[in-house]
Amino acid sequence: MILPHAVYGEYARDALFDFTDGILDLMLSHETPLDDRGRPEMLFFGPGQGTSGLMDALTLRAKQRKFPYWQSLYSGKSNQIPHHTCGILENGDIFALKPVKERGIDLRINGKSVDLTSDLDRLHQKIGGEIRIWGMAGAGILAAFRTLIFHYDSSEKDLNLAIIGGPEGGLGLGPFLGYQGRICLIMDHTALVFDPQGLDRTELGKIAISGCLPLGATAQAFSTEKLSPQGFKVPAREKYLTLPDGRVVEDGAVFIRNFMFDPANQTHIDEARIQALIPWGGFKEMVTLKNFTAFLDNFQALEFIVEGAGRLFSDAARLSISTETEIKLVKDTTSDKGFAFLSALGESLPGFFPGPEPGILNNAKIRNDLIREMLTLIEARSSDETRMLIRIHKKNPDIPLSILSDKVGEDILALESMIKENLGSLLKKKGAVWQVIEAYLPKVLTKTLGKKRIMTVLNSDQMQAYRDTLITKKLASMAFYRFGLDWETFLVRVNIDFSEAVKSLFEHDFQ
Repeated sequence: MILPHAVYGEYARDALFDFTDGILDLMLSHETPLDDRGRPEMLFFGPGQGTSGLMDALTLRAKQRKFPYWQSLYSGKSNQIPHHTCGILENGDIFALKPVKERGIDLRINGKSVDLTSDLDRLHQKIGGEIRIWGMAGAGILAAFRTLIFHYDSSEKDLNLAIIGGPEGGLGLGPFLGYQGRICLIMDHTALVFDPQGLDRTELGKIAISGCLPLGATAQAFSTEKLSPQGFKVPAREKYLTLPDGRVVEDGAVFIRNFMFDPANQTHIDEARIQALIPWGGFKEMVTLKNFTAFLDNFQALEFIVEGAGRLFSDAARLSISTETEIKLVKDTTSDKGFAFLSALGESLPGFFPGPEPGILNNAKIRNDLIREMLTLIEARSSDETRMLIRIHKKNPDIPLSILSDKVGEDILALESMIKENLGSLLKKKGAVWQVIEAYLPKVLTKTLGKKRIMTVLNSDQMQAYRDTLITKKLASMAFYRFGLDWETFLVRVNIDFSEAVKSLFEHDFQ
């Protein structure tokens, strides 16, 4: 994380360029950069909150410095798979929103431009009510959320939702358009917007669409004209604002920071009956062991928490909520599994393409097929882990879901170590290696590029480390999602006969 001192906050772009040049100084000091084991080194970086618009410029800086792997240095570039400006419509069409300087937003459906406008109302009218999945991160979080509530016999349409930390930052915009129930509260550093009747979906949709613009999306953009008589918006910079109940907010920023814990807000939150919460960045460890009781007193109807990112809860507060209440809490280490997969693939994707640009992604059909498959894979990965956590939790009710999220990571890492010890023998089986690679990569890539080209790239000196990591992580995750309910028995099988244990992960012969 790059965090400039507050005095230099406006120079974030310069800080990122300085960071890039520093890394390149190290990488270019040798003809072939090597890691600590003497193998060719490749580094991958990706965008964080507020930096997604700089990925193209930083990548071009690496190209200007003649870094041979400049295309792979940063993920999240405009010529790759977009992270949060694409999705799937109800009819299966792929849509993407691309900002065009000084002209607005270019709406593309199945690769073809259908509108270029700065009118958010117009764009929302075209796609607002037709979106099934929005954004790569949103797809994974909503998949984990839906898997969780399904297993506890709850209907999404009947659950009132709060989103803490969104929409600021852009990645957490999926629920703004995809959630089927009421969204009663959104809150970021710019404003808090609350309505017990549910926030206007068109207005939320317009905010989501604006997230692809350079200035991004914020809660401050929500129009107060779209609120019910019981609803209110409190901008962070507002002073002496009167709420519908007559209470005067002296300082908006203080009100936002204390909203979740102040007993004076309990009446509002009770009226909204908020049963589900998705924290999504911006308020790191705001709920601690000191104030989690006040938080629970205000959110008495809360049943489900699925963390998106940013860690709203301290470790101690999360543990207390998980062990002392009936709230089902899934950590971001589980719900973000799919998005982590996207980032890993996005970083390596340019390595599969020869020449100066990944021209294959300029093919509209291939690009659309890849986006559709990536969104589907992200949903599947988040759902698979959440589903297995729930099954283990039901078998061992004393272990909360949030603790299981950490335990899953530890179990998978332990198996990865065992696989690495046997990797040498596995790599000799070319057919087996291809089966793992084929199970990992989107089918559109294996179909378009072919086995020979993919394996040539992965077997190159620069990509061997990535190949080995891909194999170990894919096998370990496949094993857990299949045998996690009886994990210790599976590990015994691995120790007795590694080849047979790995073979059991595949439907077809593994040889």
